[in-house]
Amino acid sequence: MAAYWDLLQSDHVRGVVENLRYAAYLLMILGAWKLAGAVALVIPGFPTIKEWAYSGALITYTSAIASQVIIGTGIGALVAAIVLLALTVASWALHPPLTSVPRDESPPPTRDEPDNDGPTSA
Repeated sequence: MAAYWDLLQSDHVRGVVENLRYAAYLLMILGAWKLAGAVALVIPGFPTIKEWAYSGALITYTSAIASQVIIGTGIGALVAAIVLLALTVASWALHPPLTSVPRDESPPPTRDEPDNDGPTSA
């Protein structure tokens, strides 16, 4: 939903961005990345892309918190950004493990054991 509001540059969102003294074109950039991140989180597979999407959301909301504190926009906007950050962290923490490659659980060869990587000389 936020990507939609950003891409359409709704009056409310544009007002928030201008109040924070950012350029309005930033909404198009943020909206595009939010949309890509949302798609990455809902499609199956692609664990690395999902981690990047969570990272992007984390950066977005921590930046929003910092902007709200620096400009001093009031407690309401700050609380909203903190809640969104908490929801993002909770979603990441409760998400099934994002593993991309199964790990080989066998221990590495020791010096006494041949590693079978090539022909041995007799």
